[in-house]
Amino acid sequence: MTDCLSHLCLLHISALDRDVAGNSHPLHLAAREGHLDVVKLLLDSGAEKDRPGFNDLTPLGLSLNVAYPARAAPNQLETMKLLVEYGADINKSYLLFDAVSLRDQSIIKYLLDHGGSINSRNPGDYSLLGHAAGSTDYKTVEFLLQNGAVLENPVDGCPNPALSSAAEKEKLDTQPLLFAHADDNTRSKYGEAIVVAAGAGHLEAVKVLLASGVDLESPGEMGQRALHAACASTVPLPEMVAY
Repeated sequence: MTDCLSHLCLLHISALDRDVAGNSHPLHLAAREGHLDVVKLLLDSGAEKDRPGFNDLTPLGLSLNVAYPARAAPNQLETMKLLVEYGADINKSYLLFDAVSLRDQSIIKYLLDHGGSINSRNPGDYSLLGHAAGSTDYKTVEFLLQNGAVLENPVDGCPNPALSSAAEKEKLDTQPLLFAHADDNTRSKYGEAIVVAAGAGHLEAVKVLLASGVDLESPGEMGQRALHAACASTVPLPEMVAY
């Protein structure tokens, strides 16, 4: 296989950057499948390492083609590291979000150590911490906080999405952890979290927030209170309203 590709490269055939179905390119396809030798050959032959392809993902962004609870295979990890060694932009790849979704602290640390931003944002998503708070577990959120993730992240465009995400998904152990890392100014904006929790019908999440010191009358981003959200919920709970 590599002999054939090498021959094509030597003939200067436009195999490196030609569009195929789904707007993917050879380097993207090889990276997604973890074909380490092919990825190296294409990089050495001049393939664009940060060119967006399918879903606007770069080759590096496709290299961890696996979903939790599965683990990244050795060839995927080696492909990821090869692309990083060749200078692929970690932040443009949004690969940190995949690493967080996999709850793999070793991959997260590797990407952070090689230029990844702990406070980056994925278009259409929250910051890395906001993503982790609603989609992963206590240990992953704790790891991000220990490595410099901030609660008040300007890239989010809204106050405290991390706690709101945790409240919406009823991550009861993560909520106190986030609250413990907040300063007074940040805590004053936690109304959105209790509104979100009430609107989702998560009574236990509301209880955790109240126990952490969030004011039941704190307004959310649109001025709504928790009681309003509970009454307007698609899953209204009489005990929530009564509480």
